[in-house]
Amino acid sequence: MSLDTTQQNLVVCLRSRHSAHLPLSLSRYKRQWFITFPRQYGMAAYPGHRIVNKLNTPDMSVDEAYARKRFWYNADTYSARYDPSERNGDEAYISSPIHILLDSDPPVAKLTGRVRTEKSNNKPDNGKEILCQEIEVIMPEEGLLRQCYYCLSWETQGEETRWKQCGDDVYWCNVCQEQNVINRTVGNLWHNLVRDTIEPAWDRTSLHEIVCIATPCRNFTLPIELLSRLVPMP
Repeated sequence: MSLDTTQQNLVVCLRSRHSAHLPLSLSRYKRQWFITFPRQYGMAAYPGHRIVNKLNTPDMSVDEAYARKRFWYNADTYSARYDPSERNGDEAYISSPIHILLDSDPPVAKLTGRVRTEKSNNKPDNGKEILCQEIEVIMPEEGLLRQCYYCLSWETQGEETRWKQCGDDVYWCNVCQEQNVINRTVGNLWHNLVRDTIEPAWDRTSLHEIVCIATPCRNFTLPIELLSRLVPMP
């Protein structure tokens, strides 16, 4: 299934057999890629809850054009290596981020065939070297789910009015955009001062990390298949 030309300005909603076809989305912030929830599903207590998984380590050594389309897959949770020749991984790879990403409908990403080693972002691996596969994002830039830099709220799937860009991977919502310069500057001073230092500790924490902190099992994986039973499908 390819993207309809009439939907190219909307958030791309991806579904995969490895996530029980639960609607998900892709996001990017300062060269880091995320699988996100395109809607709150009535459970988001703070903005970071919309992040399901972090997919890579930001690489500031590559040029911007590369970083906007490619990254080295190194997720914050366990993920089996993706084998394109395997077609029967429905049960074996439930909740595996790379399988969700590469076996999605519509297609949003593909392997380039290149690999390299990095220190694992999966905490139980204790920083060991792992083999990372390079991924190319093939969905349009407009399809990424956007987060407001100022108030930290997220877009919602299905909204026709998209949030406008005000910097590199920086967007503002309609409410913040409508505020005058003085009110916005004063009211969001805290966000502007600590946005890239203190707040990422909670704002950019994935739901998988939150669940792992709250449970004693270090190998716990995000139960997307269970979540899909609790969330009404559109």
